[in-house]
Amino acid sequence: MALLGNLKGSAQAFLQPDFYNGIATQSLRFEDGDSSYLYRTPSSAGNRRTFTFSAWIKRGNLDANNVGGGSDTTVMSAGTSDIFSVLRFVSQSFTTLKDVLQLYTWDGSADYSEENDKSFRDVSAWYHIVMAVDTTQSTAGNRVKFYINGTLQTAIKQYYAQVPQNHETSFNSTEAHWIGRNVNSTGRYFDGYMAEINFVDGTQYDASYFGETKNGVWIAKTPNVTYGTNGFRLQFKEVGGSANASGIGADTSGNGNHFSIGGLGGHDSNWADSPENNFCILNPLHYLTASSHMSEGNLQLTHESTAHRANIGSMLPETGKWYFEVYNKTDTAGSTVAIGVGLQDISKAVTYATGADNYVFYSNNNNARFTANTSTTTLSTDGTYTPGAGAVIQVAYDADSGKLFIGLNNTYIAADAGNDGDPANGNNPTATLSTSLKYLPFVGVYNNEATANFGQDSTFDNTISAGGNTDENGIGDFKYAVPSGFLALCTSNMPEPTIGPNSETQADDHHNTVLYTGNGGTLSVSGFGHQPDWLWIKSLSITGNHRLTDSTRGVSANVIAQALDEEKGDSDPEDIDSFDSDGFTVTQATYDDFNDSGDSYVAWSWKANGGTTTSHSAGDNSATEASVSQANTTSGFSIVTYTGDTSGHGSTYPSTFNHGLGKTPRMIWTKSRSTNYSWAVYHEDMNTGSSYNHTIELDSSDARSSANNAYWGGNTMTLNNNLFSIGSDNTTGANGVTYVAYLFADVEGYSKIGKYTGNGDNDGPFVYTGFRPAWVLIKNITSALNWSLYDDTRFGVGTTQTINPVMSHIVVNNNNAEFDSVSYPTIDIVSNGFKVRIGGTGSTIAQNLNKSSSDVFIYMAFAHQPFKYANAL
Repeated sequence: MALLGNLKGSAQAFLQPDFYNGIATQSLRFEDGDSSYLYRTPSSAGNRRTFTFSAWIKRGNLDANNVGGGSDTTVMSAGTSDIFSVLRFVSQSFTTLKDVLQLYTWDGSADYSEENDKSFRDVSAWYHIVMAVDTTQSTAGNRVKFYINGTLQTAIKQYYAQVPQNHETSFNSTEAHWIGRNVNSTGRYFDGYMAEINFVDGTQYDASYFGETKNGVWIAKTPNVTYGTNGFRLQFKEVGGSANASGIGADTSGNGNHFSIGGLGGHDSNWADSPENNFCILNPLHYLTASSHMSEGNLQLTHESTAHRANIGSMLPETGKWYFEVYNKTDTAGSTVAIGVGLQDISKAVTYATGADNYVFYSNNNNARFTANTSTTTLSTDGTYTPGAGAVIQVAYDADSGKLFIGLNNTYIAADAGNDGDPANGNNPTATLSTSLKYLPFVGVYNNEATANFGQDSTFDNTISAGGNTDENGIGDFKYAVPSGFLALCTSNMPEPTIGPNSETQADDHHNTVLYTGNGGTLSVSGFGHQPDWLWIKSLSITGNHRLTDSTRGVSANVIAQALDEEKGDSDPEDIDSFDSDGFTVTQATYDDFNDSGDSYVAWSWKANGGTTTSHSAGDNSATEASVSQANTTSGFSIVTYTGDTSGHGSTYPSTFNHGLGKTPRMIWTKSRSTNYSWAVYHEDMNTGSSYNHTIELDSSDARSSANNAYWGGNTMTLNNNLFSIGSDNTTGANGVTYVAYLFADVEGYSKIGKYTGNGDNDGPFVYTGFRPAWVLIKNITSALNWSLYDDTRFGVGTTQTINPVMSHIVVNNNNAEFDSVSYPTIDIVSNGFKVRIGGTGSTIAQNLNKSSSDVFIYMAFAHQPFKYANAL
């Protein structure tokens, strides 16, 4: 690969200086297909027993797809083929979990290893990894320590023998040291990006010497270390090829321990994608039709076998104006070559889907079309808009207006072929999409290869000459001028979320998960970060009810999620005693559902309005009836109490109440308080057209029901920024019965209520939320199966397993204890959503989450961090 001057450094101009430290702002891209790596052989030995390795990593191809054909992806290795040590991601058959991080060392006679018992499969954001080694330690667990995003990992296992005391690794020997390549199996390479690499000779440092926590986010800081003889720091600001201070592998620690390059060019260094400004990529976890071959840092998509291949981008905000480009490798004038570029409705973007529900410019055989949600508009059949080999297709999307502009070599194609599109002024779009839907970038190929540029690289992997165009924030490297007002797809450009680490409140100010152990006496549980206004408690180690209490009804009143029972009060005094400023207190020893001695519990909390309610009189808003609401308008959550009243308007006329959210809720739960009726759940994505007659029951495994219009009012349902309606069905509005309703709205970066379609495969659908989820509730609405609940706090029953895959499974519609098994990995929680990791009819859990391609699933999720700031998981 030829060395190039580099323009990508311009992307550093608009990093978030008010949040990040300006330390990890460049990266080096490794492509396993190019056999790319760095190497150096120390002239003198250092300390082979004590050292620290620190690096920021964004993964590309995962181990199963490693070009080398092996079962590992090497981060760093040292030694010879006879005696060596390697830090790697490994998916060998002997590991239960896949893509685990492992130190493996062979001294010529014995194997030793230390493995982090979690799967590293998040490809859309950056991990910070620290391996701190001191084999002189007498305590075996202290000899090799792993820190991920600043957290010491306690779930460490050994497949081979544990590293013995005073073991000498090959690191700091006078043999070759490789970054990105396995010195023992030289055909195995790293794929992805690395940034801010630090290696310390002679000291075992913890992660705090390389990073710090800021408002819940782990970020890089200037290393506070003594590097030692063979220590080095690689910042990748350089583009030269030689092993010196101006080369790609330049050591900036002051030691002068520069690295040489293999399979790398200046084009790969000083890369804009960095821990402080994470760029969009084509997500290999989020594909259509079948898994694709991804390369060049997950920007290049190549057709394989006989099927179309399509992948979805890793980000697209719900507001603002966004721009990206795609390079077409092969002329599409022939019928056997095709390319599609545009946007995908995320509620339809699922693995193995047909791809029909997308909004893309599509061309082959001189026939250019625009496909919009199964309908197709022919743009030309004479080759006018056929992208030839080397053509650049442009996408400019205004998420606020829904206007989508498709450009071909800097001419935008209007729906009216007689005029050119004008994205800067909003005129003559290729199409106008519904703003009620949410989209992600789409790239598809057939007998072709396409390379995307979301602002990283206008040469499309050194294929054409650089454009050097930035957006108005000074970010990006595009082939063509970015239309005025449009921005590159990267986290620096993403809007500041209303709830997040750089905002007035963070996610845990509104929702949190706390684990506790009962003591059989007075117990105060804290750590929520707010007064719980809605508190949901479930015993984990024993059979017990899901108890839901809120500050509107009071501490002595709770309802049971999995039962039809009326509200529990004096007749069943099992309750909490107080809502506290940071938790709750329970005093009774006999309450199995709250505080049985020695039993484990989980408590989920949501903040509403601190217990302050608003009373609404009958008629105080158009056609509304009396109710009490308590709303958190920031987080999109409210609690409403009301009494059913069918007098005077029969079963089809809905009663209407104020919810106080100031935005339209997408999910509603109602429960009768004074009578034994089921829970009724409204979810926007259960509707068909304008019919609102569907419901599902929280206390039942039943599939979606559409028996009548009496749940929510059917076609006359009221649901808007202020009001919601219910019908006269017993579950929602029986005459004279009192009810409580919980209402939820989408808040970008904090909460997401949506649906996905299954595929029946263990490589299941990817669900984009736009944040790292902290809590996920899922229900199969096609089949009669259980409600499944997951969070990022319960790692595993009786284990210290860290997150991913999430195996701790709670069923909402029964009172069973928590269940998990390594045989049933369920979902991976990642920086921008979740990936289903089980499917088919082999187990009830698999059917709950991903029974088949004909089953539809609804979900509700709440954030740990918005994607703008999230680390990889």
